[in-house]
Amino acid sequence: SSTPDLSTLGDLTTTAEIPAIIQNDLSIAKTSDHLTPVGIDIPYDYTILVKNNGLFTSNNIVVTDVLPAGLTYISHSAGKGMANYSTGSNTVLWTVPTVEPGAIVMLTIKVKSTKIGVVSNTASVTATESDPNLTNNTATDIKEILALNTKPNVITPNGDGKNDTFTIDGLELYPENFLTIFNRWGNEVYHSNGGYKNDWGGNGLKEGTYYYLLKVKDTSGNWTVSKGYITLLRNN
Repeated sequence: SSTPDLSTLGDLTTTAEIPAIIQNDLSIAKTSDHLTPVGIDIPYDYTILVKNNGLFTSNNIVVTDVLPAGLTYISHSAGKGMANYSTGSNTVLWTVPTVEPGAIVMLTIKVKSTKIGVVSNTASVTATESDPNLTNNTATDIKEILALNTKPNVITPNGDGKNDTFTIDGLELYPENFLTIFNRWGNEVYHSNGGYKNDWGGNGLKEGTYYYLLKVKDTSGNWTVSKGYITLLRNN
């Protein structure tokens, strides 16, 4: 029998070239912790996730988040690496030495808004390695800030004219609203008939913590929900 000609198979030691888009591909996602709008000066969190979709380790990852005007930085927490906030540029810069293939790293930024309207906040990610797929290197979260403020959330109904009722500043801009208040066992103790008039003072109730559910029709015509708690004190 004849000996097969192995030369026709080429160099068997040569490794097939891996497309760069598979070798190096970082992606970033950004979300906020409220599915509904929040009020002015109400803290909320942004969560930023960076994933290595490639086959090799990514090095010197840098995430940049320039907070838009009207957004006030409060704090941050990095699951890996180090993050710093610059007051002058209102920017959070997060650096991570390495991210292994398939791994996800997370950063949380706590903020509050001083303005009503829509807040658009974008974060971007880069690394030492070239990333051919730039379509997933930025992520944007859109949030509506309502003209509502429930601070302080402590009421002292003693007739001195200070914090005698649970007051929601800015609620008059949203006449279509409903407020329901529950005790710690989940029993309803108050429900507004139509729009809430900032007049609940805990009549007939004991001191303690109560929980509210506020439904508001926003400027887009959509019903949104806000939740929180109220502390009722009677000895002040």
